[in-house]
Amino acid sequence: MASKVLVSPIGELMWAKVLRPGIANKGKPSEKEMWSVDLLLSKDDAEAQGFVKLLKERFIEAHGTAARPGPNGLPYRTFIDQNGDETQLWVFRFGRNTITSRGQELAPPVVQDAAGNPWPKDVLIGNGSTGRVAFDPWHWTNPEGGKGISCNLQGVRVLHLVEYQAPDPGAAFGEPEKGYVLTGNEARTAEPAAAPAKPAAPAPAWDADEEIPF
Repeated sequence: MASKVLVSPIGELMWAKVLRPGIANKGKPSEKEMWSVDLLLSKDDAEAQGFVKLLKERFIEAHGTAARPGPNGLPYRTFIDQNGDETQLWVFRFGRNTITSRGQELAPPVVQDAAGNPWPKDVLIGNGSTGRVAFDPWHWTNPEGGKGISCNLQGVRVLHLVEYQAPDPGAAFGEPEKGYVLTGNEARTAEPAAAPAKPAAPAPAWDADEEIPF
């Protein structure tokens, strides 16, 4: 229902896998494809503090005032920088499965620009971009992980773009060197036939302008 969809404050988008799904729990029995994005917010920001309060209230609504979150029971934590040091930032995780537990394919999250236009699939969203994330909180109880809530990703609105640029491995070699140069007369092997294209996921069932309250 549209009334369940909430929207985060503006923050820095990190590791956005919202145009193509990534792999969650890689190498584990629970490995699966998932759309996801992380959002960084300052602990000193009043909106961020209010967002944390909201998520805690949703936890209490779902599990009661006596319940305590399990080890991963809240969808945010203190952000650890590349040196392993704690920062004055929270990182919030939003995720969306690609299929249900019954094997039904799910539509991808809505991704749009600041004006609400659909985001092109070939413009990758890099770290340092900013935006808002639409989500609906859902609660869970795990015999091993205790009680918790997670943020089910519904959409992303990009307000400032830093395009992702894939590193060029060839640049590591530096300037051209003396040696063999292709002539075009080399013997070629036949390329294997391409695999059949996977059917596209169904379009979202909701109207983005009405259902995602950015």
